[in-house]
Amino acid sequence: MIEVSNREIARYLGYHGIAPDPQVQRIIDQVQQELQRSVRPGCLYRMEPFSIDAEGRLHSGPITIRSLDLKKNLDGCTHVILIGATLGAAPDQLIRRYEATDMLKASIAQAVAAAMIEAYLDAEQGKLEQIYRKQGLYMRPRFSPGYGDLSLEVQSDMLAVLQMPKHLGVTLTDGLLMIPSKSITAFIGLAERPYHCDTLSCQLCGKENCLYRKE
Repeated sequence: MIEVSNREIARYLGYHGIAPDPQVQRIIDQVQQELQRSVRPGCLYRMEPFSIDAEGRLHSGPITIRSLDLKKNLDGCTHVILIGATLGAAPDQLIRRYEATDMLKASIAQAVAAAMIEAYLDAEQGKLEQIYRKQGLYMRPRFSPGYGDLSLEVQSDMLAVLQMPKHLGVTLTDGLLMIPSKSITAFIGLAERPYHCDTLSCQLCGKENCLYRKE
């Protein structure tokens, strides 16, 4: 079972500082129970050394990226983890089914599944953090394509490096969106010194009006 915060679900639904009313909360609970029964989560990761050239391009294995925001995120790091996760096809199937009969439930399913994939990846990242802490390395907050100036075009390379189509069934649309939609890729820096900030990605991203931005 994936532990999901009701507060995060409410945030994805657009509630800011208030709780959903009892009727909406009952639907949230119902949708979450159905998703918990049907999701098939999976996660892959790969640790790589990286370098940054004089023009600010980051090189990590076969991936070359130019992103000032990712460069800032990885400042002081010695290695980077490429990570990808998905909930599988079930959330998309449930959302499509609800869209045909009940748009409120469809919206709630979108929010619950979005909070669920983040919670799942948080838990997987926590496991990795314990492993690397024993090696004297500290994790930075994850940074995903689409944040700040990090282009979604990076998704293609990340899926290939992690072999997500083969092992998790995750593919890309022509618009560089992942299918299943409740999937995430991200970079996580590893440094020899701790960095205490769990909202760094939101601080670096310039999309201040984003519904999903942490307060």
